[in-house]
Amino acid sequence: MTVENAKRFNITPLIMVLIMAFSYLLLYDLTAVTDYAGGGSQGTSILDHCMWDSYTLQALAWKEGRLYIAEAEYNEAGERTNYAYLELAEYDNKLYVSFPPFPSVVMLPFTYIFGSKTPNQVIIAAICIITALIAYKILKKLNTDDKAAAFIAIAYVFGSNMLTMSLNGGVWFMAQAINLLLCTWAIYAMITNRRILSYALIAFAVGCRPFSILFFIVLFAVYLIEDIKADSKSGIFINALKQWKCLIIPLVIALCYMSYNYARFDNALEFGHNYLEEFRKSPNGQFSLVYLGENLSRLLFGKIALNSRLHLEYTWFDGFMFYIANPFFLVMFIQMIRNAFKRSFSVQRLVIIFAFVMNILLLCCHKTLGGWQFGARYTVDMLPYALLYMLIQTPEKGLSIDLECKAWKLKKYEFVILLFAVMFNAYGAVKFWVAYYN
Repeated sequence: MTVENAKRFNITPLIMVLIMAFSYLLLYDLTAVTDYAGGGSQGTSILDHCMWDSYTLQALAWKEGRLYIAEAEYNEAGERTNYAYLELAEYDNKLYVSFPPFPSVVMLPFTYIFGSKTPNQVIIAAICIITALIAYKILKKLNTDDKAAAFIAIAYVFGSNMLTMSLNGGVWFMAQAINLLLCTWAIYAMITNRRILSYALIAFAVGCRPFSILFFIVLFAVYLIEDIKADSKSGIFINALKQWKCLIIPLVIALCYMSYNYARFDNALEFGHNYLEEFRKSPNGQFSLVYLGENLSRLLFGKIALNSRLHLEYTWFDGFMFYIANPFFLVMFIQMIRNAFKRSFSVQRLVIIFAFVMNILLLCCHKTLGGWQFGARYTVDMLPYALLYMLIQTPEKGLSIDLECKAWKLKKYEFVILLFAVMFNAYGAVKFWVAYYN
């Protein structure tokens, strides 16, 4: 390597990888268990296989030519005896993975090497590290200061409930980790003007977390505005039609999802959750407006406070205030307030706000907000909105479309918030898993 090439080589990504990887080793050392009676979910090392991995089971079933995991088996008391520790949908006396299928596609190649003992805990950690690296590349592409870009990128992942989730390779957490990776990658594809790739990545993300479909609205609006600026004479409708080629791949992916659903449940829109015992027994089903008020109240005002002995008190089930659990959103909200006071918004930012609010409301119409957890894990899915919001320029005053993405000039208060975010979620990750296994 010449001196000139050495100067060009950026060592920051390598340092990020080393810091995050070593952090995982420390966190696993703090949270590992030697004997867990609840099904052997985590084990003693990051190298262990998490048994809450429906996706590996699905991949193994595909290799055997089956869409279902197994025939349902029951004892005399009517209790299911096989895979009782997993959230599996039961339909026509067969057990199916009750989650969208894309993470099973990710796990499939690993089954050829590791069989049923895929290193899913290493995999989810690697996914989170890659997500941070992509966020870093986004920030650097927009000429953000190198140190600030690295710090923001790490805080994007480690300063959220993703840190707690990434210490376990369970089905719920793997889906959210892959979704965050895909949506973040889609932002990178967007700012590098690779429209087809960005749309395809969001289509795959929908196969992890269905509400990611709302990100299509953001992409469509950003690209439509770009086309209007380039060709204002054609009008909105004609410019909107120009995107049809970009939607071919997402349409094919959607048809694959729908065909897969129909083959399993005779319903093109059914991924399987409605056939979980929890929702079959619920009088209001999986989704209902009945759940909206209570869930929204929990996300906005769910208690977390210091007691008289200066111990933190908060709810474990369905979480607490999402912007305290994931302080990255506080940075976005402060910027929104600044925009409101200045009466300065870009159309792109307004579309992001719309998609963000719609996602919150849809989440709150679900019967639960993620069960037992630290924080508000479902809202991690919306972190890409916050990242993109911070990168889109705002006019000095009024409403404008003539804007581009820009460097993130990290302010002192933003640094404090994101530093707190990493510290708080490191605490939460250890507290949650130690409490869970005890």
